[in-house]
Amino acid sequence: MQRLVFLLLGTFCSLIASAQILRGNIVSSNGEPIPYATIYIHETTTGIIADEKGAFQVKVQPSTYTCEMRSIGFETQTKTVEVSTAGATIRVILPDKIQNLN
Repeated sequence: MQRLVFLLLGTFCSLIASAQILRGNIVSSNGEPIPYATIYIHETTTGIIADEKGAFQVKVQPSTYTCEMRSIGFETQTKTVEVSTAGATIRVILPDKIQNLN
């Protein structure tokens, strides 16, 4: 029984250690947070939404990821992010998107 507990504990700890946190903030050209911007991670085919302060975080495996950030009224930005075993933190600036109306 004790061996089973140690085996399960070791497996659980190794699973936790393998997932890292990718954190970021999405801001406008003037440094203001962009609330509820979307982040799509191509390699995991998942998307997340930033909070009201433009902040986001997601658990991923250490690797290189292509992240696409967008929000209405702003230009879409794509950024390649290297997530190490220590995780990664990024800051993304979305320039204003100028649209002409007819």
